[in-house]
Amino acid sequence: MVLRAAESDEDGVRPAQSRAAALFPSNLHTEPPCVSKRVFRRPCNARLPAPNRVCKRVRMVLRAAESDEDGVRPAQSRAAALFPSNLHTEPPCVSKRVFRRPCNARLPAPNRVCKGVRMVLRPRNRMKTSGCLHRTATVRERTFLPASRTERTPLRSNLFYRPIFHQIFHFHLAHPAVSVIPGGRLVSSIITGRRNGTEGKKHGMSKAAYVGLGVSATLIMLGGAACSKAPRVAPGASVASATMPRAGTVDERFQSYNIEMVEVTGGRFWKPYGKQVDAILKAQSSARQSGSNQPAGMSPDLYQYRPPIDLSKPRLRKLAAALGPAYVRVSGTWANTTYFQNSDRPPPKSPPTGFNGVLTRRQWKGVVDFAHAVNAEIVTSFAISPGTRDARGVWTPKQARQLLAYTKSIGGGIAAAEYMNEPTFPAMGGAPKGYDAAAYVRDFAVFRPFIKRAAPDMLILGPGSVGEGISLAPKSMNLLKSEDLLKATGPGAFDAFSYHSYGAVSKRCAAMGAAATTSPDAALSEAWLSRAGHIEAFYAGLRDQFDPGKPIWVTETADAACGGDPWASTFLDSFRYLDQLGSLAKRGVQVNIHNTLASSDYGLLDENTLAPRPNYWAALLWRKFMGTTVLDAGASPAPLHLYAHCLRGQPGGVALLAINTDRKTAQSLEIPTEADRYTLTAPSAQSLEDTRVQLNGTDLKLGAGDVLPQLLGVATPSGHVTFAPASITFLAIPEANNPSCR
Repeated sequence: MVLRAAESDEDGVRPAQSRAAALFPSNLHTEPPCVSKRVFRRPCNARLPAPNRVCKRVRMVLRAAESDEDGVRPAQSRAAALFPSNLHTEPPCVSKRVFRRPCNARLPAPNRVCKGVRMVLRPRNRMKTSGCLHRTATVRERTFLPASRTERTPLRSNLFYRPIFHQIFHFHLAHPAVSVIPGGRLVSSIITGRRNGTEGKKHGMSKAAYVGLGVSATLIMLGGAACSKAPRVAPGASVASATMPRAGTVDERFQSYNIEMVEVTGGRFWKPYGKQVDAILKAQSSARQSGSNQPAGMSPDLYQYRPPIDLSKPRLRKLAAALGPAYVRVSGTWANTTYFQNSDRPPPKSPPTGFNGVLTRRQWKGVVDFAHAVNAEIVTSFAISPGTRDARGVWTPKQARQLLAYTKSIGGGIAAAEYMNEPTFPAMGGAPKGYDAAAYVRDFAVFRPFIKRAAPDMLILGPGSVGEGISLAPKSMNLLKSEDLLKATGPGAFDAFSYHSYGAVSKRCAAMGAAATTSPDAALSEAWLSRAGHIEAFYAGLRDQFDPGKPIWVTETADAACGGDPWASTFLDSFRYLDQLGSLAKRGVQVNIHNTLASSDYGLLDENTLAPRPNYWAALLWRKFMGTTVLDAGASPAPLHLYAHCLRGQPGGVALLAINTDRKTAQSLEIPTEADRYTLTAPSAQSLEDTRVQLNGTDLKLGAGDVLPQLLGVATPSGHVTFAPASITFLAIPEANNPSCR
């Protein structure tokens, strides 16, 4: 036998497949040789009469030979060394020194037929299957064994040098320089067998065996340093997927997205980060250009003009449709001051007095057509700037009436709307000077009855507040308290209670104070990830006090206000994105609308190329697995955050989301039922600030013709599951048989 030439893999170790080729070359189309009793027995039925000497083929389930999340090459890849996929004969029966006999090797001759064995990964233990003893081959926290139902059974060791081989075996798992085969023994590439045509000695150890043992002992010493580099694994808890109680439900369109009104109309939006923005932030100016369509109180240099978004682009529609059904919210700060031109004439060169932007019929029809194409329903808000008011300064519904009527005329509809965007910051939103709670209540008294007549099926959302629950804005800013707004409007004013959730302001708005900002170092901290919960708790308290029982909608959210932080477009923010979805769903929030779909740093898609960012892939997996029924997964053993829903499209099935926020230590969990595993990680564990993301070790990216990749899981048996440091895992458990999911 001759080893094939092979290049060393990334850790300098020759791949197991090339070592295995020494035993059974993949181009050998005859039965593999019977090997010395020291290594292998003869083939299972080699002693049967010729007519009965038939062995069934063994089917090996092999997966990509890439390192798994804890840096260990999967056992399947090394298993391929023993039974090449193109070898169409029965693998040999192996000696008790390596394997036990095949399951039915001791049956009467007519029944002595080797059954096919499907090799899968299972938790490390000693097992019994069909009355036959097997020692499993440990691969850190995983093992090789037949894919049948098993039970534990004691098994005596027949290695007289068990202690040293135990160490050698575990060294091999980190550095597979020697082959490990099912049976839990270590076989050096120089272990005795047939050498030069003569069989190795039957008793005692040959010279080659002593050499192999010496080499193995050396490897033990070398392995100490290598193993120390592996991530630590924290002891885990367990989940009972079959008995998780129902915690509530969410809207079918729970995960949704926002398109800023200024994207639709074109205008000045947040300038991308770069040297220019860095220089501007150093010389921050609060000057405001008169008449420009940008929020008051912010430096105009932080914005740049963007042309209107083309909502008809095939890539944009294809990617948005994959997240459907959803709500598409077309609103934002700029919507407060946007004039709807209810004619097909070209838009004016400058907006009418009292407005800062113009929305044309053609642009709004593009929104309606987009919503139809991607299975989305429209959510919006209305203009409230001085141009919408009468001589007394009271809001009038003229603009809102025209927009609603035109929407209906082109076959569209508005599912829900807020009176205005973020009334808690009226000056920044373009409201009249001195706008207060009394003015809001006066205007809302006009708005509500108008909507009930003009669009009775539309939900009225409110108040749509922001900036409360955590310290987000300096006291010098004119913040209207939601409590004052709710007191004045009274109970029953809103069909659903809405608010906006930002855990911080981005570095663009650092002038608001250091307490309002965050950093990438804090992105996986409990303090940061809990902010969404603190904000929800604040507004849920107001809902319970003033409008009990009303559903809660988060109508705008992202990592940070003011366009997002630089790392919002990277995998680092996906932890917050999914943790927020999981935690808010468990708290009873019905809808969560991310800002934005394809603009600025917090967009799910790159605004120039429309290429998916990590948060898009996170959103796609959420949509694929997490159904509308929310389950109680129990207390999360921090730093592992656990969330569970009924598995979408699978009665009785459960979807478990496990987020390991520890950057250095792997976490573990016991699951009672086999599952399919989908793990998101950064391409490099050293840098989570990467705009790329991997699913089970493979880069996620669009294919030819913008085809979305298949999201393929890894079959994971019941028992011990390990989650790599800084990883996000969905476990789809279709056979959970949870009664709450039927």
